[in-house]
Amino acid sequence: MRKRLRRAERIAESLPNASDIGLRVREAEKNVERARKWLKVIQLGNVGEDDRRALFMALEGVSYDIDICASDISLLLSQRMSSSLLRKREQKFVKPKTLRYFVIPRQTRIVLQKFLDECLNAIYGQNFRTRYPSLTPIVTIWPRPEYHYSSFSRTISIPPQDATKMCRFSSLAHEVCHSKIHNIMVALKAEKEPNQELASSLLGADWKDINEEWGRLEERFINLVKRKLDKTYLTLYSNIQDKFIVPRRYLGLQFTEILCDVATTKICGPADIFLLGWISAPYCRDPFSGVRRHLLDLNHPPDVVRLRYELYVLQIGQNNLSDSPRFPEIFRIVDNLIGFDLRSVPKEKWYDHQKLSDYLIGTYTFIVMKLLEKDIVGLVDRILGGSPQFDKDRWERIVRRYEESLSNPMLNSRDLLPYDLANMAWLKVADIFESTIGKGGTYKNFWTLRSKERFFFKRLWNCVVKK
Repeated sequence: MRKRLRRAERIAESLPNASDIGLRVREAEKNVERARKWLKVIQLGNVGEDDRRALFMALEGVSYDIDICASDISLLLSQRMSSSLLRKREQKFVKPKTLRYFVIPRQTRIVLQKFLDECLNAIYGQNFRTRYPSLTPIVTIWPRPEYHYSSFSRTISIPPQDATKMCRFSSLAHEVCHSKIHNIMVALKAEKEPNQELASSLLGADWKDINEEWGRLEERFINLVKRKLDKTYLTLYSNIQDKFIVPRRYLGLQFTEILCDVATTKICGPADIFLLGWISAPYCRDPFSGVRRHLLDLNHPPDVVRLRYELYVLQIGQNNLSDSPRFPEIFRIVDNLIGFDLRSVPKEKWYDHQKLSDYLIGTYTFIVMKLLEKDIVGLVDRILGGSPQFDKDRWERIVRRYEESLSNPMLNSRDLLPYDLANMAWLKVADIFESTIGKGGTYKNFWTLRSKERFFFKRLWNCVVKK
């Protein structure tokens, strides 16, 4: 593996546009060296059986991550090499048609970078990006069915079918949040002692207080879910012919997802709520199907719960959009998609005598939105470090520009950020939805009208390219 990585580093150095890949190769080499040390300790047998087992499991996880990293780097190099070769068509051996499969179109690459830049500035800050360029993620198009952050290669992969759909790029912000949380964990849980310099760059001077608050809040969340829902999970798993109580590790992963969801909503605004409602609608309509999906993917909270607390985030503090124009339509459209009223305030006792699926969703929502919501939002604000967030003024500006764009094809996007344009795209989708499905039409009517509006979406895409 070290030989492969060194060969990749030499290739990266020979390419004019691959310095960022070279940084990631060197990070991967450090992880390979760490894995070799662990393997040596295991082979010498100088540790107890429990420590040996823990080391072996850590080695297994690191080896898996190194394999993913090598695959990411191979793909990145293929894309960059293909781009370089296509610029040298005078060479006889170059066959552009065979290379284009690997190449990310120039406009797509520009748009992805613009969205990534907004995410990195909001989540990391410009100073951190300048000081630690190898720790901030880059984006590539990778044939996975979902967005994915690879911690070893510091790469966020985007599914090919989403590469030209900026409506879906709020998922990019979500993965950047994962990358920052991963870097924070690396800084706080270094091998000998916390990396104080890195922790301070990520969280500020009070990083110790944030770390303690984070630990207490995560422990409280896990204990509440275990105490209130352990028996419910056990019964629900018995219904799918299994016997399983959710381990604390999975609840820790769900807590991380909650932090990333809240941070994404604060950065992208309603765009992430529209997206989550759109892709999770079939599961939200039937609580049993939604809970069954949750049981088979314990890394995430139930979809309905995620929708509820994301909408809640936009109705508190400086993010309060509840009396803003067009905001009530978000509820109406999402309610129409998922089949019930999201504005109902969850009360734990509502679900005592109903199906277990309803009880799980209601109690989980009650824990996050009623018992812990202020603490979770406060912790996310401290992790983001006071960076500009989605507020009422920004939403009103987006709505105003959207309404102007309907009558004026020359959209002035000078003071609009990429995610402002993504929200405008969702407003157009909302209008199409209201005029078709909202009036009793079918999804066929929706997609017919959606295809007729393709020039509007292309105009928004071009605005991002020109920014």
